[in-house]
Amino acid sequence: MGCYAKGFYKTSKRKKGGKPTTFYTCCAEAYPNGFTFSPPAEQVWLGWYAAAKGFTGYLRWAYNSWPKNSIADSRFTAWPAGDTYQVYPGPLTSIRFEKLIEGIRDFEKVRLLKEQLQKAGKENELN
Repeated sequence: MGCYAKGFYKTSKRKKGGKPTTFYTCCAEAYPNGFTFSPPAEQVWLGWYAAAKGFTGYLRWAYNSWPKNSIADSRFTAWPAGDTYQVYPGPLTSIRFEKLIEGIRDFEKVRLLKEQLQKAGKENELN
């Protein structure tokens, strides 16, 4: 995640200040991403990455910006296939979206466990 490495100082400062600190993926990075050709596990990984790096969330920039016939052809002008949507018209879910939900759930489980350990004074068990 080259963009994260470049902004490490700013994110560290935000976290120390108690500010929400999120990240997002964009077309500049081939992986991890949520393109139609991306391995579905990359969507789950995003939640684990956010938890491991101490982020408070992940921004998915587009949910339903569909091309004309998204079920038959996921390409959208200059953007990589599937970048502009996670669900299909209807709305119908997708494997990519279901895996993103899985990653979000994993993130929330880790967040809750950390919170419980901190309240119990067991921060050393976080490592």
